Amino acid sequence: MSYLIFTLIFITGLLIVLLISDNFSFGEKLGLTPLIGLGYTTFVMFFLDAAGLGIRYSNVVGALIVTIAIA
Repeated sequence: MSYLIFTLIFITGLLIVLLISDNFSFGEKLGLTPLIGLGYTTFVMFFLDAAGLGIRYSNVVGALIVTIAIA
């Protein structure tokens, strides 16, 4: 189960990095992807808590899947 969340964080970070700029080298993309993904996941968890929803595994995975689908 934990591999799913790490994969979703990586994919989300990669999509955000690709949306920011196409001029990054492969190493920069590989290095920034997990950091951006973890930062975005923290941002999502903050808003889940602020909205009164619990920070549960299913809520975080659902939010990341929705983000990937929109991007």
